[in-house]
Amino acid sequence: ANLDYTFRLEDDMVLGTSNPVFSQVSYGGVVRNVADNLTRLNHQVSLMSVVGEDSAGQDLIDKSKKIMEVFAIDKLSKYSTGGYYSIIGKDGNMNIGFADMSINDNMNGSWILEHKRHLSLSSWIIADTNITKDAIESLIEYSTNHEKKLAIIGVSGPKMKNVPDDLNGVEIIICNLDETQTYFKTKSTDLEYLVKLWLDTGVKKAVITNGKDGC
Repeated sequence: ANLDYTFRLEDDMVLGTSNPVFSQVSYGGVVRNVADNLTRLNHQVSLMSVVGEDSAGQDLIDKSKKIMEVFAIDKLSKYSTGGYYSIIGKDGNMNIGFADMSINDNMNGSWILEHKRHLSLSSWIIADTNITKDAIESLIEYSTNHEKKLAIIGVSGPKMKNVPDDLNGVEIIICNLDETQTYFKTKSTDLEYLVKLWLDTGVKKAVITNGKDGC
């Protein structure tokens, strides 16, 4: 769960000086976005994440608690709430992006174990790939032992390193084409072939999205 800061350039970017922009702040983080959408579909949702002990973290919690449970969001004093900063050019494309996400390293296997009582309240567990690899492994073990349904959702190509090789016990994985290619170290664009590769890992269902070309 993080804040997205978007800066839209009024003119072409000039390095080394101040550039006039239109700025916007919104709530982000893949799993937070999923939680937000599920609440709007009338599901009861609890968000489990980490934020800093700062105004951004408190703002995120205050906004979220209006529509979902937030008692499993931990506030960490030595970190800033995650932030994603993007500079958008006049053509609408991103010129540059910055991700301040070091706080996410605290969402590891030990953190998962600390929240076992919270996980026991859920029928579905949905995780994105911002959490560490051993955290996902812990979730797979927990969901298998306690007959919970587990979904894994991709965040980016680089974050696919957090996805284990053995996905037995995972109900469904949802990734885009780039994330799938990164995970399997392939340049193939054959979605049916790539879905079969996902199924070979032991996951029960797989969805690969491909932008405007569907899924």
